[in-house]
Amino acid sequence: MKLFIYRIFLNILDILKRIRRNKADQRYAPLKESFIHNWAEIEKGNTKSSLIIFASAIGEFNAIRPFIDSYLACNKDSKLIILSHDLQYSSAYNKAYPFAVVGLMPVPVPRLFDELAFLVKPDVVAIAEGPCLFCHFPLRLDLSLAAMCLYHKIPLIILNATPWPKQFISRIYKIEYFLFHDIFRRAVTIWFTPYEEFKGQLKADGVPENKIKVVGDMKYDVDYKQPLKPVDHLAGLLEIFEETPEQPLIVAGSVSSFEEQMQIISAWTCFKEKYPKAKLVLAPRQVNQYAAMVPLKEFLRTSCYNYAFRSSCKDIIQNPDLLVLDVYGELMHFYRIASLCFIGRNHGVLEPLKFEKPTLVGPAETWDHDKPTYCMYKQHVSCGTVSQVTDMRLLGNVFIKLLEDKSKQTEMIKNTNDLFLREKGASQKIINYISTFGKEVENV
Repeated sequence: MKLFIYRIFLNILDILKRIRRNKADQRYAPLKESFIHNWAEIEKGNTKSSLIIFASAIGEFNAIRPFIDSYLACNKDSKLIILSHDLQYSSAYNKAYPFAVVGLMPVPVPRLFDELAFLVKPDVVAIAEGPCLFCHFPLRLDLSLAAMCLYHKIPLIILNATPWPKQFISRIYKIEYFLFHDIFRRAVTIWFTPYEEFKGQLKADGVPENKIKVVGDMKYDVDYKQPLKPVDHLAGLLEIFEETPEQPLIVAGSVSSFEEQMQIISAWTCFKEKYPKAKLVLAPRQVNQYAAMVPLKEFLRTSCYNYAFRSSCKDIIQNPDLLVLDVYGELMHFYRIASLCFIGRNHGVLEPLKFEKPTLVGPAETWDHDKPTYCMYKQHVSCGTVSQVTDMRLLGNVFIKLLEDKSKQTEMIKNTNDLFLREKGASQKIINYISTFGKEVENV
């Protein structure tokens, strides 16, 4: 009953929105307008089966690519449908899977989701990492996708289910949560989660234990050594930044706070005293948030550094010493050519390690135990795959010491390869569960 009430609720909201915009007599925008790439593959309704993926952002998407590849290898006739909420992500998804039907999440109107289900006949719908519970994620996802799965009896799974605190992005999400949030729990068939700690958090939030499967982290299955081929202008920039013995390259990824950005730049300045030609790639996490980028931009504008912002050098090749990577989807290319890497606090550590790069993280007290990245961070520090700096004021000297200590680098790489070998295989476990989905669904 609540599902039908929710569908009525969405229709009423849509009518009110159109009245507010003086478009009460306008028909619904067609589903076609939500899709950017390869709509013709499904518009005739000839699709017999499909896999629908929702990925909030590029990091979540990259983490589940081993699952996508394994699923399509086992289900060769299935169409791949990838949905996001951002045009820039849609373009990146299309580059990864040129044959996929890629688009934005349709407007939350039941008729459009009914049409989507009819056109592509999904066997499985998968959400990448989050939200694994409604309104428990920094990026938005309304209930429409889950409601479609529940209404049409389509299995919905969460891949790399990662618990986050409850967050309301808007007033309407807050209303939907208090009225209808149980629709999401009812719609999900299985939560596939990486860690026992995450399982405990999901249980505490009301998820039945028999719907949670701890399978490990799919990020260990990703072959980051085979990145997408860079576009021409990026290839030229990578060539300029390629490391040499005289020109080491430090890549600092997911460095969010201005304080930490300044610590990295200060350490690089110290590093340049011994290696004058050293370059730095600084990748802030929140490149789309204007206020978060202002302090760094103002600092660099008044500094004496030879710097450039990646968003400003797309069509021309510059030769900066410091590159601010303020676009999405290119960080892995720079990890691949780095001499040393640094991972900002509270963010994932795997990507540079996949390229066997000596990687550092900040002091233990700067990492938040409540962040979903903490479990993996703690695991890597204890296994010796990353080196932890105890005092950020000494980071420049630590960079120099690690660059010159080849035995330490060899030890870190061995520890990394051993850990990856132990942890990989989550994607295949999930495929095995799905292959017996009938029995699994009966049991849950």
